[in-house]
Amino acid sequence: MEYKSTYAQDDDYDSYDCVKHLHYNSDSSTALPFLYFRNIRYLEYLPIYQENLCPNIRTDLLTSFFVYLYDFAFKYQVQVLIDRSPLLYSLQLRTDRNPLSLFDEFTSKSIRQLDLHSPHACWNEQYCTTFSHTSLGLQCEVLTIAVENRTAILCLVNSMKNLRALTVFSRDDPWKMKLDYDQFPLEEDMHIKWLQRQLPSTCTISRVKSLPNKIRLWIQ
Repeated sequence: MEYKSTYAQDDDYDSYDCVKHLHYNSDSSTALPFLYFRNIRYLEYLPIYQENLCPNIRTDLLTSFFVYLYDFAFKYQVQVLIDRSPLLYSLQLRTDRNPLSLFDEFTSKSIRQLDLHSPHACWNEQYCTTFSHTSLGLQCEVLTIAVENRTAILCLVNSMKNLRALTVFSRDDPWKMKLDYDQFPLEEDMHIKWLQRQLPSTCTISRVKSLPNKIRLWIQ
């Protein structure tokens, strides 16, 4: 377990109210019997054992949640934590397998931002369509993801009715191995040009300058 506090005398208190960022795995619970975290805004969580998040960690103020789910058997713990977090806006999910099956079960009234990008899970058109009809897919407004091809990008834009911003890595993108934005003239970017022809003019499409192998779309 790792945590960060801005209070100089935290060692004198059982309640760490100044801690807002917490890195936690379920093996940490033995270290927490007398420590209380009541103002967590950002939580990184690695479930290792079949047990729920330590009750000493309050999540009623949590807005951003990062979870590495290496075993889908722990998905129940993730949903329990989501249920305990009424202000949760952003969910980042990392897994070694395609997480699509999880979204048939994960629900939240507050989540609007999803980061599902993973080198192990490039989604095809069928996955994108299925995801867009799940509870989280229907309400998602900001999405980061990796897809098999540019047609899957169209599928996401056209089927996710509340989507406003999309950051996407496409496996068929000629720029997928490029890391220096300034070395490649925009007039050579046929991937962007193809998307511009397929999508409405109200959709703004550009490269992410810090990561030019990713494309960002603003949807109006």
